[in-house]
Amino acid sequence: MTPLMPLDTYQDYQVDDLAVDDETLAYLENRVWTLKEVVNSEYNGGIEEFEEGPPTLKNGVFNPGGWVGEFVEGVSVSPRHLSDDQFKQIVADVQDWTEVIGPETIAASLQFSPDLLLDQKARLSPYSRALETLTEQVLSHRLPVRVENELERHLSPRGQIDVLRTAQEKARRSQQVVSRRTRFHLDSLPNLLLVRFHVAVASELARIIDTHEHYEQVLANRLAYHRSVLERSPFDRLIDQSLETTLSSPEVIDEARSQAGTDFQHIIDLWEGFLRNVNLELALSADFNSALKPMSKTYELWVLRHLLEVTSELAGDSGIAHPIQGEYHIGEYVVHYNQKPSKPTGGRFGEEVTTPFTSRYFEPNLGRSVGEPDFAISYEGETIWIGDAKFKSSPDLDDVRQVLSYAVDLIPASRGGAASLLYANSACIRTGGPVQDYQLYSEPFHPNHLIDSQNRLQESIQAAVNRTTA
Repeated sequence: MTPLMPLDTYQDYQVDDLAVDDETLAYLENRVWTLKEVVNSEYNGGIEEFEEGPPTLKNGVFNPGGWVGEFVEGVSVSPRHLSDDQFKQIVADVQDWTEVIGPETIAASLQFSPDLLLDQKARLSPYSRALETLTEQVLSHRLPVRVENELERHLSPRGQIDVLRTAQEKARRSQQVVSRRTRFHLDSLPNLLLVRFHVAVASELARIIDTHEHYEQVLANRLAYHRSVLERSPFDRLIDQSLETTLSSPEVIDEARSQAGTDFQHIIDLWEGFLRNVNLELALSADFNSALKPMSKTYELWVLRHLLEVTSELAGDSGIAHPIQGEYHIGEYVVHYNQKPSKPTGGRFGEEVTTPFTSRYFEPNLGRSVGEPDFAISYEGETIWIGDAKFKSSPDLDDVRQVLSYAVDLIPASRGGAASLLYANSACIRTGGPVQDYQLYSEPFHPNHLIDSQNRLQESIQAAVNRTTA
């Protein structure tokens, strides 16, 4: 049966039509389950919410939701209302951005780029589970040993007599007997590789848990298993040696394979796959295209990149690379990304609040936030512009109301601020205008007309500055 490739977001697909074998289907089920656990435990727990729910696979039906990328080999998902070239341009722009910023900065900023984090989590979980299964199979048999033949000289035989060397001893008038003795050591290459594999996975899991505490609920049992293996004998005595031994070169892996039985062969295969993925993550950009990503977040990061370029041009900035973070100071401008408005320190209903990016009505009077706009820009200490990115071909009324609510709550009416709803429509048609004291626009922001989109955005922000300083 020919697979339906590529798949579209938000569509139902019969599993039978995907033409995947049982092993690949099991991996797909595991990946869907992993993403569900991460979304529910991490991002609905208060760090950052997605517009998409997790993908689903139940009753023989797979729906990727808004997630794009490669779920398993042969099952890739592309976004609707974007051509392949347009999608590649968005991914390339964000990918290029990660190259400019560098892997270390990305790793420190994953809470603002959860698509990368999710792919890392989704990668680790299947490896961890597969390694557990294979390890238990190995432990049900005798572990492979390193065989070493030693020559010993004693007055009496201690093993198989080496006739030639014993005769040589007698010729020298020595009474010693030379024996050949076979010793078995557990520090064989397969055992060292197994220990190193558990150390590597445990270290990665521990690092993620330490960085993002919400992962502890999902990953704690995984980490506990790997640590329990490393505490067992003889593995506890092999940790240091495994770390000191080069176990990633093709030559050493081939040597380990020559010493391994069937169960260990599978572990070595898994280790090679793990190393390939790690090497891809070190490059980061090589893995970004196939990494599973919520499309709304990818689009949001793409808009953020170009918003920073527009703001840098307005500020006369040199256009240096900015890491993915929550706040950017560019000349007299401050760009806020996914930040919750701070509560005002005082003031009554309707009173002017001059603290930048502060809730003026919802927090002090209703006790709750209006929400977190994707973007807000302050100029000389005053919030002047609000932006929200929606990966939709056309916004609905609720989207327009939401961005207007942001503007009313965060920008004093006397400042004449602006709000833009940015969405992925290929038609370069801007709608909107004055809404009482505010300028509200629905603005297509699309690869098909990127230069025009940037120019319109720059005009909106500049006009807001002019009204504020008039």
